[in-house]
Amino acid sequence: MKKAILLLLIFAVKGTSLSAQTSTEVVWEQLQDAYDEAYEMGYSVKNYIIGGLESNEDVTWFFNFNAFTNYRLVSVCDEDCADIDLYIYDSGENLIYSNTEEDNSPVLTLTPTESGVHKIKISMYACSLEPCYYGLGIYEQ
Repeated sequence: MKKAILLLLIFAVKGTSLSAQTSTEVVWEQLQDAYDEAYEMGYSVKNYIIGGLESNEDVTWFFNFNAFTNYRLVSVCDEDCADIDLYIYDSGENLIYSNTEEDNSPVLTLTPTESGVHKIKISMYACSLEPCYYGLGIYEQ
């Protein structure tokens, strides 16, 4: 939670426009709603990420998953985003999980069979006012 608050403060200090601040606030609220839902299912927060993407752009993050541990990944985006997708690759670059539905809040649940660093890719497919701001919540059970 402290990391996400720090990200919001960085956006504010750097003089980001009012619309970007509003978008990050929307994303932060959605991440908090996702946390509440995950908490009710017995998950705890492991990490939050907030950033901006334009249409047809993607970003990659790396995260260490433990074998036989349940994870829930929730991606959200601001009101200008219509479609964002979520992909997870194993250490061998093999796609092992994805949510490519046409929506703006993909959710993945996974239980890796091997511990190690996995690649998480977020792809923005439809953004009406660029950049669109997205968030990723990683929860562990």
